[in-house]
This record gives sequence, C-alpha cells and structure tokens, in this order.
Amino acid sequence: MAEDEKPAIVKRVKKEDNDEKEDNLSDDRLVTLPVKDLNTVLRGFSDDEVYRIKQRRRTLKNRGYAQNSRTKRVRQKEDLEVERQQLREDLDHLARENDSLKRERDEARKKYDSLQKLLTHRTKNYCGSTVDWGWPRFIINN
Repeated sequence: MAEDEKPAIVKRVKKEDNDEKEDNLSDDRLVTLPVKDLNTVLRGFSDDEVYRIKQRRRTLKNRGYAQNSRTKRVRQKEDLEVERQQLREDLDHLARENDSLKRERDEARKKYDSLQKLLTHRTKNYCGSTVDWGWPRFIINN
C-alpha cells in the first residue's frame, strides 16, 4: 500500500452485543497484528466474518510480499545496470590502454629493428660476417 493511501477499515458489529464488539481493524493493523492477538480480537465474530477477515489478511500480506518482490527486482536491475555500465567503462579503458601498449610495443620493435639493422651493417663492415642478436635478447633503453 502506498504511503499516501488511507488504510481501509474493517468494521463488524455483533448484533447481539449491542455494538459492544465493534472492532476497527485497519489494513495495516490487520497485516502487522500477530496471529495470537488477531485470534483474540476475532473472538465473538461469526465463522463467516472470521474467515472473511483472515482471507483479507492473507490477501494484504500477499500483496505486501508481491510489492517487496517487485521492489527488490527493480533494485537488483538498477544495481546490475550500474555494474554493467561500470564494466563497460572499465573495458573501454582497458581497450585504450591495450592500444597504447601495442603502439609502444610497435615503436620499440621498429627502434629495435633499425638498431639491429644498423648493428648488423656495422658488424658486417667491421668483421666481415653478421651477428644475430635475436629479438628480444637485448633491451633497448632510451
């Protein structure tokens, strides 16, 4: 039940008690009242009235459970959407970082290849044979 709605009132009068047994049970009270206390309140009511009031209580409780379930499902959906968005942002960040690292790797490889070519050329001219240092045995520092 929404907060702005007024609770319905269940009023029953036992005719032979001359209005002494009039009992006001709001929906809220009907739902929150423990069973023992409810049974005490319902003493003196006819079996049909007791059945109808207890049926009303079950309906109201089920309505509350259903609302709680809907609220929980909506909250979980919102939480999952927030988590999904965060994961997408993380994935985008990692993709950008991966691209950056690939560029750095490619630049380092180009630098290595040019140095390797230069070294091969110099050693060939100096020694008369080539020396293969092999990637990535030696590290290039700036």
